[in-house]
Amino acid sequence: MPDQFISLAEETGLIIPLSDWVLKTACRDAQETLHGLSVSVNISAVEFQSWQVVDRIKEALQLSQLDPARLEIEITENATLWNPENSLEIMLALKKLGVKLLMDDFGTGYSSLSYLRNFPFDGIKLDKSFIDGMPESDSANTHR
Repeated sequence: MPDQFISLAEETGLIIPLSDWVLKTACRDAQETLHGLSVSVNISAVEFQSWQVVDRIKEALQLSQLDPARLEIEITENATLWNPENSLEIMLALKKLGVKLLMDDFGTGYSSLSYLRNFPFDGIKLDKSFIDGMPESDSANTHR
């Protein structure tokens, strides 16, 4: 369901205003109510291809006065595959702002761990398909 919604928002051009609202709301709420906790926000592959994403994130941080270290930007591996050089430059600009970068849904695309070494990710989020169906046991829980 979210994949269909995001795809439709990207196709209709609504992804930018929708994402701006989510980003600004998440930063404001984190600053006002989640004292000391981080907040994660997904950035779609389409919006990640434009340098405007850096300015939009910077603006959300300034408006909310959220410490950039408390903002985690989640990027799918597909977003980095479209234009790796541009992706790297955008990621470096985001790192200069002080935000954390997470690879989202790792394992659903074509990249490998060696490919990821080319990018300044702070963490990796495994796709839920890797843990769905794992038995509920003490040994399975050690892998979660």
